[in-house]
Amino acid sequence: MRFERHAISVLGGLTLLFAAAAFILSNFTASSFAPFFGTVPPVVAVLAVSVLGSFALLFLHARFNFRILPRGVTWRAVLTISAIVGAIGCAVVLADLTLRYPRDLNVPWPSSLLFYPVMAWVAEMVFHIVPLALLLLILSLTAGWETGRQSLVLCLFLVALIEPLFQIQGVLAGQPLTARDVFTALNVLVINLLLLRVFALYGFVAMYAVRLLYYAIWHIAWGHLRLSVLF
Repeated sequence: MRFERHAISVLGGLTLLFAAAAFILSNFTASSFAPFFGTVPPVVAVLAVSVLGSFALLFLHARFNFRILPRGVTWRAVLTISAIVGAIGCAVVLADLTLRYPRDLNVPWPSSLLFYPVMAWVAEMVFHIVPLALLLLILSLTAGWETGRQSLVLCLFLVALIEPLFQIQGVLAGQPLTARDVFTALNVLVINLLLLRVFALYGFVAMYAVRLLYYAIWHIAWGHLRLSVLF
């Protein structure tokens, strides 16, 4: 297998960085991780997800030529994608002003400055990288299935549905569907489609950067302001 130059070093360095951030946070606000990791220690969860996700990324790169490090990113692409993310972020802020998400939705400052970079990394691995690698691995082992462009597009779309379904799991469990549920599912679907498009065009690190920008708008900046604006 031929890997991108420095890709393994970058993945290893980011894994250690996010594990260190999880360790720091777990000593102050361990409860922030509980809804996502349960009783599993945050450092252990982040390391496990990172190792599994890194192997999945290396498989996707070696077998299907998905990039890990950014490639071909132009200033025009950066500005266009940033504008789209900004519009999505503004839409969810407006939805919060009208539909009102729970008060304790976001981790407060200053913990959010470490928490959301870690969770953006975990989310990309859990919702995108590992499922995509598993799906393509299964399909590539299926007799008669050709993993061409159309197959890859279909797999990317199916993977894009995972996080929206996770966000409205209460509805799937039989709770009534609300306008907020509908908006949340559609909003998360749009951002997932954008993220996977960025992954296909520019690589994993670029996709992570886009999610982090979205989190910076919605969870960090507005997550702090909404407490004084809405409550």
